[in-house]
Amino acid sequence: MAKEVQEERLQTEVSQAFWCMLKGDRRVEAEFQPAEIAMGEEEIEHISWLDKLFKKGILLPHAKGKPLLFLVKGPPGSGKTTLVLELCYRLAKTGLFSLYVSIDAETDRLIENAKSFGWQDAEDRILTFEGRSPDVKAVAVWGREKIKGDTLSEIVANAHKELLKWVVGAEDKEVLNRFAERVETRKVVFKRPEIEGNSGSGEPIKRVSPDILVIDSLNVVKLEERGEFFERFLEVASDRTKMIILILDSDSNSREHGFWEYVSDIVVQLDYSYLQDYYVRTIEIVKARYQSHVWGKHQLKVYSSLGIDEAPVRGKNKSQEEYEAEILDYNIRLRRAHPYRKEGGVFVFPSIHYYLSAYKRRGAIEEPERVDTCPIELNRIVRLPKGRCTAFIGHRGGHKSHLGYLHILNRLSKGEREGALIISLRDDEGMTKSTMKNILDTDRQFGEQRGQISIDTLERANRLEVLYYPPGYITPEEFFHRMLMSIHRLKQDREELTLLFNSLDQLPARFPLCAKQEIFVPGIIEMLAGEKITNMFIAVEEPGQPAEQYGLLPMADLILSFDRRRFSFNDYYNHLNEARNLDNQVGGFGEKIQGIKQQFYLLPEDRGKRPESHREEVVLQVVRFAGGQKAGAGGILELVEANADELYDEPGLYFTELSPKYSQGCPVDASQFVTGISDREGGQYGQ
Repeated sequence: MAKEVQEERLQTEVSQAFWCMLKGDRRVEAEFQPAEIAMGEEEIEHISWLDKLFKKGILLPHAKGKPLLFLVKGPPGSGKTTLVLELCYRLAKTGLFSLYVSIDAETDRLIENAKSFGWQDAEDRILTFEGRSPDVKAVAVWGREKIKGDTLSEIVANAHKELLKWVVGAEDKEVLNRFAERVETRKVVFKRPEIEGNSGSGEPIKRVSPDILVIDSLNVVKLEERGEFFERFLEVASDRTKMIILILDSDSNSREHGFWEYVSDIVVQLDYSYLQDYYVRTIEIVKARYQSHVWGKHQLKVYSSLGIDEAPVRGKNKSQEEYEAEILDYNIRLRRAHPYRKEGGVFVFPSIHYYLSAYKRRGAIEEPERVDTCPIELNRIVRLPKGRCTAFIGHRGGHKSHLGYLHILNRLSKGEREGALIISLRDDEGMTKSTMKNILDTDRQFGEQRGQISIDTLERANRLEVLYYPPGYITPEEFFHRMLMSIHRLKQDREELTLLFNSLDQLPARFPLCAKQEIFVPGIIEMLAGEKITNMFIAVEEPGQPAEQYGLLPMADLILSFDRRRFSFNDYYNHLNEARNLDNQVGGFGEKIQGIKQQFYLLPEDRGKRPESHREEVVLQVVRFAGGQKAGAGGILELVEANADELYDEPGLYFTELSPKYSQGCPVDASQFVTGISDREGGQYGQ
């Protein structure tokens, strides 16, 4: 019976994912922690994105009796050397010894470059090769200046000779030749030449080949010598050698280096391009002979040491308020310092298509449940689909954001099982939280709970995050990754999560690279559906915005429109009276209405003395209701401020369902709100 071969996978730990966690009270700083993520049908695990591209690591084909040949190719400046150095460094921390042979760079230069990334113990793990195995599992760097030869051919030949001498552990040319001739068997045990004065055949040759052998780079090898070079360096490996990594400068469109791709088991292509003058590196696994892998190009970034500041310390000359303000500022800076890690090096941002593939089997297929929202009267005509997408579309000043914040706060007030993420493209963290705090403090919805919950408390309890994106050339992959980290961090302890994506209209001006990716918004919505996250997207309907709102409208299960309409006061009152039966109320609202009727000559005996006044109000209307349910219902949405001379006694957001008996109002041209021109006092509407 053939001996069963156990699979071995190298876990590279390159491009580990972290998230930023707030713990304790406001006097405890934020910290980076390894992210625990499960996408699609996977189990929760710590993430290394390079390992994910190889489907849980690099598979070693021990049954083949030879090391894995791993080719990293790409144009100069694409990050090949950094990727391989970090790969060897991470593997050294798992107990593997790497020998990095550089035929075209100096030892000190490579080592200093590696140390510049701030890797925790780089000084102990990345060393100069001294002709022997290091005492610790490390990366031994053997640079060009340590290899004899004046020409490239001589350097290559001498590098091979010195390596073979070190591996076999013998100086005798005859032994080296015999080893070279018979190395292919991998089973021959050679003996050292008999020592004068001793009997016997000498001691066995001790082979000390590395676990990982790196040859950087192959470009020095002439075209006609490539086959011989490949065979000669393969001799250096033994059964102990798990992998030989070959580095090659190569144009992605060139076929000149087809030989190396043919003989290699794994081929990784690095490349770069310019998107609107923004430099973007990519990584692609072109070939993996013995295992499945993720297809397509993914973004790759090389970060220097990130240099995160130390957390503030309470000093003698610092007040408690100053200290807490410094902690708050520090936490915000850490939350913005994505990707969340203190070490530099390589980081892979998976493509949106990768996420879509992971979530394609998790999309919701059943009829969604409905969740209550605020104001409470709104639930008469619509309740939001749980785990699905709702689009808020309309004019500026239509209370869309206020309604979104109100819904978020209403859900958070339900108990510990609820969490929320707010993605803001316009207002920063401070402004967003200030707006939400004002709603908590003033809106009638929270009268009984006022003072019992706060934005700071929700943040520290990992129930709420305001995720602000400063404007810039942020790629869709970077945007998506930061959002994903926050979502999975919040979902650790939450049963329900609600997401508000605010100011979608800011996308082209502030994040042009994301706006150009047609699948950007649909990809986010599909991922949220896979995670069963109730989500709301807010966009402005105005000139310059695409009809489909960057793919939002075709993806949304529920679409609510917000537009301004002009009502005669009589029609406005009749809608309120129909919904609230105001005429039969004693005192309060009813008396206010009677006073207004007298003021504007709306009582029957005063009609004709003066034209009726008009009101411009925001009308919320159900444009589409998923599941074949009837749309078209709507109502007046009013935001009442504290101490305002209004009909309502308490500040907050109010909703009044429109009655079909009365006028539904005349639309007000949206351009008036873009330019700031008001037509409140006259014009064609409301006549």
